[in-house]
Order: sequence, then C-alpha cells, then structure tokens
Amino acid sequence: MAQKPWRDWAYLAIISTQLFGMLGTLQESALT
Repeated sequence: MAQKPWRDWAYLAIISTQLFGMLGTLQESALT
C-alpha cells in the first residue's frame, strides 16, 4: 500500500507551502 511514500511527502510539502503562503499573506494584510 505504501509503495510510493515520496508521493505523500510531495503532497504534504505542496499543501504545507500553500498553507504557509496563505497564512503569511493574511498576516501581512492584517498587520498593514
């Protein structure tokens, strides 16, 4: 079942980067 664990890590990396990007933009817009 876990034949390609790198795929899960890739999804996690993409989702985490997108989430952090959204949070960063939200914080910047809220601070200004």
